[in-house]
Amino acid sequence: MPIDWTTGALAEGIACFNRADYFDAHEHWEESWRASSGLERHLLQAHVQLAVALCHEQRGNRRGALGQLRKSLANLQHCPAILAGVQVERLRAEVQAWIAYLEDPSGAIPPAIPVIAH
Repeated sequence: MPIDWTTGALAEGIACFNRADYFDAHEHWEESWRASSGLERHLLQAHVQLAVALCHEQRGNRRGALGQLRKSLANLQHCPAILAGVQVERLRAEVQAWIAYLEDPSGAIPPAIPVIAH
């Protein structure tokens, strides 16, 4: 079943993510991720993990954020450069930038939050 980001829980997750409501974004995406398979499952799980990571980061839990970002990146590594309308290669680079920042935040400017738009 193809991923449709324009309706239902996936669209709600995007709206939540883009207004920095990462906890609710992950809640919206989680059911779709659990029902998916193949490459789409990796992609959706990566989105869930990214949302959880940024939720941890908002709450000052750098260690938790790093763990979730690494899991998200690992799932994105399974995906081609573009999948289901997602610029996966760009998203991988954004996740890697956040990992680098959280590994050594001293004096660094935080990278931009990825904008999820599919």
